[in-house]
Amino acid sequence: MELITHPEVTHFTRLAQRVRDNELETWRPLNSQRMTAFIHMIRLIWIDVENRSRFSEIPTSMERTLNTALMRRVLPFCSRHCNEYSTLVKEARPMNKENFLELKRCLDWKYPDLRNTCRYWRNVCYFYEEKWNKEE
Repeated sequence: MELITHPEVTHFTRLAQRVRDNELETWRPLNSQRMTAFIHMIRLIWIDVENRSRFSEIPTSMERTLNTALMRRVLPFCSRHCNEYSTLVKEARPMNKENFLELKRCLDWKYPDLRNTCRYWRNVCYFYEEKWNKEE
């Protein structure tokens, strides 16, 4: 009897497959739950070494897709929602303090000069850091 062997599937590959399977839902607008999921996915891909593939590099198409989503959808969404209304109503905030710190840690590690070059990220950092300084 011959054994059927399947190639090893990493956690990231399963996540990518799930995203591909749910491709029909990509038209839906961002909200705080989707922001949390995106930040979690960034952390799994860029930061957590144990969840990466055994290969040294992430495929460039996945990296390009993630960067495009970050720069064209996620950061502009966060920047648009940094206003006085979201300081009063917690449900209107695109992310909470833990998610912001997590995203900041990931982006500082991956792109150290992003704060100086991207106006969206600069606006988000200013807004959240200023808001939490006022609260303390």
